[in-house]
Amino acid sequence: MKRSSNFVPRWSKPKDGLYWRAWTAAKAVLMAGRETWTKAEEEAERHALHVKALGEDKSHVDFTNDDFDDFLGACKAITEPDNLQAQLDFLEGRKKRLLFGIARAAAPEYVAGIVERMSREGNLSASRLDMLDPDDLQKVRVALTQDARRHAPGWEGVIEKREAKRAAARARELVTAEVEPDPF
Repeated sequence: MKRSSNFVPRWSKPKDGLYWRAWTAAKAVLMAGRETWTKAEEEAERHALHVKALGEDKSHVDFTNDDFDDFLGACKAITEPDNLQAQLDFLEGRKKRLLFGIARAAAPEYVAGIVERMSREGNLSASRLDMLDPDDLQKVRVALTQDARRHAPGWEGVIEKREAKRAAARARELVTAEVEPDPF
């Protein structure tokens, strides 16, 4: 299942370690009753799990965050088949990452105010942070980032200049539209 997150994060050592630990645990269940696998058998089985989890085969270092969550969920389904909640938790990975980033970006009261304002303006589906879906949470994260840039040293005039350029372009469009003769 494809999701809207196309961001490919830098593959880190901790993430790589988690990937290999999850695969090792899944492999132990998959090869129960066998002494060893050949390198080719192990590689084929691991990539078959990629296809099962993602719908396509790709290197684990090219996983998006959502791909990684799907892979970890598939491994959890193999190692803990009776624990549905553990498997479902991986489906909420993007939402958890966004909530974590938002919590680090600003105080909860400030975030609540931003969410309430964006909801009043019709930009969000709910007025409470915990009720937002990942796409709405992304909008909140972007709004907080833009707000931080507006107040960061060195950014004072950047936003104002951009807004002035846009206003000038809109004014030119209006003037041009008024000057053009009506063909009828």
